[in-house]
Amino acid sequence: MSTSLPDEPGARDVALRQLDESAELCAGDAGWFAQRGALLLASGRLAEAAESLERAILLAPDHAGARIDYADALAGLGDYPAAKELARGLLALSSLPPPARQHLQARLHSWESLPDEKPPVWQLGLEVGMHVGWESNLNGAPAADTTLLTLPEGPVRLALATRPRQGAAAVFDTQGQALRPLTSDWFLMLHARGRLRDSPAGESDYALGQFDASVMKRLPGGDLALQIARVDQQFGGVHLLAENRLVAQYLWKAQGCRPRLGMDAVQREYPTLGELDGHQLGLRLGLNCSSGSWSLDSDLRLARDHPQSSDRPGGAQRWNELQINGSWRGAQHVVKLEASLGSVRDTDGYSPLLQYNAERHIRRSALRLEIVRPVDAHWEGVASLEHFRQQSNIGLFELNNLGLYFGARYRY
Repeated sequence: MSTSLPDEPGARDVALRQLDESAELCAGDAGWFAQRGALLLASGRLAEAAESLERAILLAPDHAGARIDYADALAGLGDYPAAKELARGLLALSSLPPPARQHLQARLHSWESLPDEKPPVWQLGLEVGMHVGWESNLNGAPAADTTLLTLPEGPVRLALATRPRQGAAAVFDTQGQALRPLTSDWFLMLHARGRLRDSPAGESDYALGQFDASVMKRLPGGDLALQIARVDQQFGGVHLLAENRLVAQYLWKAQGCRPRLGMDAVQREYPTLGELDGHQLGLRLGLNCSSGSWSLDSDLRLARDHPQSSDRPGGAQRWNELQINGSWRGAQHVVKLEASLGSVRDTDGYSPLLQYNAERHIRRSALRLEIVRPVDAHWEGVASLEHFRQQSNIGLFELNNLGLYFGARYRY
């Protein structure tokens, strides 16, 4: 319980950002974690507060202020038995200052009528954003302006009628997540995301819908997670892709960086081009690292895609994908980076009409840089730069797109 916290939410946000600047220097400072936990508690960010206060108590078990705030955070999260037990232990200390004793006695009195069984509590998060900007290839047209047709009577260079179209666009992006403890070791997490890009030409509108549900089990050496996910994509009002995914992963406990290993099974359906449908079995390797103001997560996936139809161009495919997400939090800004590299290689010739029935190779790279400026506890300004490039030995499949967006986001 701290009596020196800023009264205004904006001032608390500034104090938090100033504390986070010294995160790496204060990794072993109980007072730093206690002050940060008190600020988070005053801001209503209970789960984050409990984590920071727990670190403070681990470093300094006799830190009375951190233990009092920890009891308040636990009660706010619905863990009344633990909060009451902690409060009673603190009240038994003869050295407890009178103001702290009065605060705890009042809190304990209010908790006594609450159930001794911890009720399941949903921890909710929501983000809603609107952004306006520009893209260089709204219609997803090939980068090449010609393609080579290999006809029986000889090769012919054919001009492509569709060219990349640049222009302004607006993006509406929302996502939410909910975490609920089922028992002391089992957790349920739900996540949903929707993204809509609206452009002056309606045939270039794009929509993405994603939903996943995960069940997590805490084990002595790490965490086991099982996930089911669904992704749908539309372009120009046409349903392009429907993907169902089942993932099993194990995340080891470790200091600094946590490795993970898993497998997934994926079913990909193309509603307007059923001959492209396929199913995959993949191996996943990952590493999650964090330290104070920065975090980095990487995921490598190796998979083989088997066609549903023997008539699929290119036959089976080999997929390799690397995804890297990072963030850094400074005093006034947050910088986020998303980067990915991938390749798809067919095992059979794609078409006798293209490159003499060559096996198609595709290499993809994507980069998204986002700079966030918090305005208050919920609102933030956002600027983002996005680049996507797809290269191929068959020019028809080469794509390039560059996007620049500015907007605002609400976080709860």
